[in-house]
Amino acid sequence: MRDSTKILVVDDVPANLEVLTETLSSLGHGISAVTSGERALK
Repeated sequence: MRDSTKILVVDDVPANLEVLTETLSSLGHGISAVTSGERALK
């Protein structure tokens, strides 16, 4: 079994974050979701 890929999802639209998070996590990826570029860089 291979390790899951960790993906950083950045979007200021909560609905987009939800769709992307659910879709990618259902494919076995680890997800970190944030609502701004500033938070993504921290």
